[in-house]
Order: sequence, then C-alpha cells, then structure tokens
Amino acid sequence: RADTQLPCEFSTTLGPAAMARLAILLRLTLACILGSAVAEVVQLDKRAAPGPFSLEATHLFYAFSGTNSEGPFAQLPEVAFDDLRLTRTPGATDAATGYGGVFVSLIPWDTFDELTTPDSLCVQGDKAWGSLGLKDGESKAHVRTVQLTEGATQTSNIKLAKAGVYALAITNCGKGQGLVLSGSVIVKNAHGFLGGNEYGRLPLY
Repeated sequence: RADTQLPCEFSTTLGPAAMARLAILLRLTLACILGSAVAEVVQLDKRAAPGPFSLEATHLFYAFSGTNSEGPFAQLPEVAFDDLRLTRTPGATDAATGYGGVFVSLIPWDTFDELTTPDSLCVQGDKAWGSLGLKDGESKAHVRTVQLTEGATQTSNIKLAKAGVYALAITNCGKGQGLVLSGSVIVKNAHGFLGGNEYGRLPLY
C-alpha cells in the first residue's frame, strides 16, 4: 500500500527546554483509528522538511516479527531508507552548505512520547546543526535513524528487532529552512510488504 496519508492532523508546540532557544514543533499526522493507520511504502518526493528544531511524524508502520515462527516467516522485519536526499529550495535560509541537520527515523509508537521530549530531542553541536538525541531508555535501542546531508544520497537497510507500530518521523535539529526531502521509506515483513496487522486478511486481497 503506497503512500497512505493519515486522515487526522493536529499540532502541539512545546516550549524552550535544555537547548538554548529550543522550540520543538511536534506535528503528528495520525489516524483516528490505529487499525487504518498503516503505510508500508512511503514516498518522500519533494516533501518539505520540518522547520528549525522541530519534529514531524507523518505515517505509521506495523512491523511483524516472526522470530517465534518457523519456516520462511522466521525472520525479522526490515526498514529500507531508499535513495533519501536533502536539497534546498531557492528560498532556503540559515542552511549552511552541506547542511546535515535533518534525520529520518522509525520510532516505536508505544514509547514515542517518552522518547521525543523537548529537552532531549536534539543535541547541540559545534556545527550549524545538532544531532538527534532522544530520551535515553530501553526503547531507544529500537529506533532506526539515518542522517541526511545536503548533496549526498543515503540508502540503508536495517533490521527491526521489535514487533509493533512505528512512527515515521522527520526531525530538523538545526536552523535550516526551505529544505525538501526525496526518496522512499519501506518496511518489509517476512510475508512481504503487507502490514503485519493485515496479514490475516491476505486471502481477501
């Protein structure tokens, strides 16, 4: 199911915390009912990056772990960050050449709020941007992230050790504005690209 846009959208602004002048804009585009909130292939072509020091979560994936199964399903799901690129628009501001402050992540949905607290989301660095921080804890080990740098292409396949729902999040840990992303994020389960919560309905397709 390609590029499933989720129907409910709302915004929450979280005030300054540990980082100086930190303003985290948390925009969650979520489904009203989790069962309908599944996308297994998401195209990011010309998608605007979030504003400075902000996170935007746009889609949910359901990953099925077959580690307790036998046969062909006894394998871990995998996320493919495919041909991801970061480019600037003519109106880009505060984005130094080679800007590398944008991160694309899969974050476990059951601990999303715990991991994305304002005081730990970004770690300030010595460049014009920081790095993705997130809250320390056991679930942080299940986050899968790639960093995008202007002018470079990022492709990476990473196993998902934990089954369940993941949010696709894009974070800007710098001051750059007017940036756009392209490429795809794909979650493949042992049985293919169908969401793990829909596998039982396979005979109906």
